[in-house]
Amino acid sequence: MDAREWVDLLKKYDEIVEINEEIDWNLEVSAYTAMASRVGDGRSSILFNNIKGYGPGNGRIHGAFTAGSRRRPWRKSALALGMDPDIGWKEFRDEFIRRFKHPIKPMVVDDSEAPCKENKMIGKEVDLLKFPWPFIHQTDGGRYSAGFQSEIIEDPDTGWVNWGNYRMMILSKNRFTGLQVFGQHGPTIFYTKYEARNKPAPFCYILGGDPAILYATGSALPAGVCEADYVGALRQEPLKVVRAETNKLFVPAEAEIVIEGEIMPHERADEGPIGEYTGYVHSKNKMPVFYVHAITYRSNPIITLSTEGVSFNDNMTVFNTIFSVEAYQAFRDAGFPVTDVRGLGEVSYATVVIATEVPYPGYIRELTNFFDSHKGSIWGSSGIIVDADVDISGEDMSYKVYQEMATKCDPKRDIFITYTDHYSPPLSPMVSAKDRLLGTKGCRWWWNCTTPRTWAKREKVNAVAGSDLFPQDMIFKSRSKLDSLGVK
Repeated sequence: MDAREWVDLLKKYDEIVEINEEIDWNLEVSAYTAMASRVGDGRSSILFNNIKGYGPGNGRIHGAFTAGSRRRPWRKSALALGMDPDIGWKEFRDEFIRRFKHPIKPMVVDDSEAPCKENKMIGKEVDLLKFPWPFIHQTDGGRYSAGFQSEIIEDPDTGWVNWGNYRMMILSKNRFTGLQVFGQHGPTIFYTKYEARNKPAPFCYILGGDPAILYATGSALPAGVCEADYVGALRQEPLKVVRAETNKLFVPAEAEIVIEGEIMPHERADEGPIGEYTGYVHSKNKMPVFYVHAITYRSNPIITLSTEGVSFNDNMTVFNTIFSVEAYQAFRDAGFPVTDVRGLGEVSYATVVIATEVPYPGYIRELTNFFDSHKGSIWGSSGIIVDADVDISGEDMSYKVYQEMATKCDPKRDIFITYTDHYSPPLSPMVSAKDRLLGTKGCRWWWNCTTPRTWAKREKVNAVAGSDLFPQDMIFKSRSKLDSLGVK
């Protein structure tokens, strides 16, 4: 699947609208995109076909390109990965895990088979401003690609190639910068190896292509593993790749835009500010400068746009899905009797919810210590633990979690903080500016909403389920009657 087939699939399921009238790249496309995540169930994306100053046929913007339903946020992820969009959360989670266990190496194709080679700008011809990059928030420091983009860079010692999802901010016709956080694979390779040797780092930035790329590049895979192999895992067939024009890296053959060049050592530029997934605007960062030597692209390319800071946007759909699946698998692999893991949708993945058995005293602290050491936990700052019989897989997850917090968490006994310097989100408003980019100055607070093991049977309580309130035939009869009366 590529970005265009994704659009066609969204049309088939009536989950996209097209706007052919002229829309301004300066804030207007972002305002429409933000509103798309707020109205109705938030499941519609928008394809802007006529960008002001560019015109039809000269680049499109796909806003809220993977944003999912509020009630079933994994729905669009399932659709993107070729599953039934009506699949249940647990079934989706288990299928994602099953596929991810079987990586498939990419397949190299010739230039003639690579749509990304349709148009080329080399050397002095390079012009990043040919494309309609959006200005997303009025507080931002520049025009961004903040959606579906991946940086590709090779370790100069081992040949390991890392693909990572890092945003980019346009500086000029042939330069850009972006958030490059020390501790993440790609930026760490640059800082600790190329820059230490005073050498430029060859890179490729790709935009668009198979949506599965976004899920692979956003995952917490370990060092030494190439995300391209896991695109194949999720798609269950090899990703087609082609060699870049100016370096030896390989890029997705069906990418919309491929940007090639070098990251210059010891050169920095202001990156930001930009509105973040946290819901806050962060100040400027001093970040590396990327010099562009070549751009290849498809005609009328599609640039994706995620308007950060809006609940239930693309970030929540994609990265919350990945984070939840990976955390669940890590717990299970380590032997913890966890029954489910979900990120609380209202706050993206800043708060994790864990449903678990509690087999012995001290277990909860073991569980939280393990989670605090897991790579994927870097993006969260709080957690809620509920009993295994609390079903957090459905559309009413948030209600159930809030109910558990309000009724079963004793503030004197069940709220605690892990103070150890563990992973912390580099964009966390609670961490001082000088410590954010270190990524190791975090703490996390927990709500333990599980039933104490020491309670006698008569002391324990069970939630009242809908099926417990009334006889099934009465529930069916009342629902049918209200439907016939047009009650919604």
